[in-house]
Amino acid sequence: MDTFSNSIGLPTGYGFPWFLIGSSTKPLMDKEDVDSVNEYSTEEINMEVLEISGAGMKIKASERKTLPRMTKYEKAHVIGVRATQLSAGAPPFVDIGNETNPLNIANMELSEKKIPFIIRRKLPDSSFEDWAVDELMIPGVDFQ
Repeated sequence: MDTFSNSIGLPTGYGFPWFLIGSSTKPLMDKEDVDSVNEYSTEEINMEVLEISGAGMKIKASERKTLPRMTKYEKAHVIGVRATQLSAGAPPFVDIGNETNPLNIANMELSEKKIPFIIRRKLPDSSFEDWAVDELMIPGVDFQ
């Protein structure tokens, strides 16, 4: 056994074990500390709500700025989420025949544009666009 692991295989470095922060046996606060915190927690805190105009607003379908092409990252995310749903027992939206692999079924659903997901694209000005999967051109299906 080397100097960088102990009997259970954990790294020890220079002869001392590696611990997560806060994993000591000493309590972080004693009773006096808790009581002193409780004295200040009854004070009322006044907060002002700031309105930022245009932030977080949905862009209308007629005013969309992004292209109607699904990115490879969006495609991977949609297939992964849908495959997870299928493996958890969700019913497929296409005829699967003898197919049992959830990834293949999710790919079949995506190629037929039967996945009822909406992709939210966040824009730099804090607004967002919602695109249904059936509105987008899908890489490998609609274009190469």
